[in-house]
Amino acid sequence: GWLDEEKRVIRANGQSGYLLMGPGTPLAKGIYRVQWFGSVEQRPGAELGFVEICHDDCRRQLARSQITPIEGTVAQITFTVTQDVRDVEFRMYVTPAGAITFSHVTITQQ
Repeated sequence: GWLDEEKRVIRANGQSGYLLMGPGTPLAKGIYRVQWFGSVEQRPGAELGFVEICHDDCRRQLARSQITPIEGTVAQITFTVTQDVRDVEFRMYVTPAGAITFSHVTITQQ
């Protein structure tokens, strides 16, 4: 992808790969919801990619879901952290099937 500095978004460039990785933030034990915001233009029925939550340099996966856009949200996952972790990453992997524009990510404890 590429950074559109004027619009302050990240745009997929039509190639498969990670559009977003990071930030490596600590989370306490609990239930969380992560939402990725932006817009998607896609071919009907095309697989857009996936989002995942992981830690320990992404060797341990906490959750994974297909990208399924709904009203300004590119994807979302609710997941449980069973013990305190120090480096949680929120990743988005895209395919060439959709033009994804990413604006921001939020995390809320449930």
